[in-house]
Amino acid sequence: PKRTFGSLESRQSSGYLQNHLTNLGYTVEYIHFDARVGSRKRVGRNMVALKQGKSPEVLALIAHYDTAETTEQGAMKNGAAVGVLLELARIFSQRPTHRSLLFVFSDGSEGGMLGAEDLAENFAQKYGIAAVLSLDYVASGDLASLRLDETGQQSGFTPAWLRQLAIQAIQTQRIPVRSASGLSESVERAFMIPRADQAPFLRAGIPAINLGIISTDHSRERALYHSPL
Repeated sequence: PKRTFGSLESRQSSGYLQNHLTNLGYTVEYIHFDARVGSRKRVGRNMVALKQGKSPEVLALIAHYDTAETTEQGAMKNGAAVGVLLELARIFSQRPTHRSLLFVFSDGSEGGMLGAEDLAENFAQKYGIAAVLSLDYVASGDLASLRLDETGQQSGFTPAWLRQLAIQAIQTQRIPVRSASGLSESVERAFMIPRADQAPFLRAGIPAINLGIISTDHSRERALYHSPL
């Protein structure tokens, strides 16, 4: 609980993630970065684990493990998505892949996508990344639809080919999907207010998209979001 940016609990959580990934056979790298939240300077910790594929071209999968100050467990945002990413890491640890896979557990997302921003700006291997899939917001209750977030951080938008690829993949499972189009896309492009870790990568010119979940129980979803419940 209480995995707020720069906290002891955050460090303990990253240690758990490292042990889990190491047991799966991955070599985990910590990437520390400085950031200022309000009047306080804090040190964040991103974690990356690379699975080498047949091609050096990299597909990055990212989920942030920090929580908002107002919540306890942060299961909906973003503990459940971290669980999804850990399961993907388990599955792909046992099979070869064409592209290399970079599993990223980012810090400081609730402070303004700070960890993703540091990676997009300073990660040494960023130019080898072909695309980024962010996993953020797994709402409680029955699934109403999957939601694509495509807005960059002040600039950039998910390219059409990646948006269409995501939509087609979701539709093969016969799941409804919400994606910006028409007026909604115009509004998003005008205001450029991102909600997830795809945004800094888009600003850096790296194709990226976020996958989230919308619940059928909107009242419970709203009650749980960033709350102590």
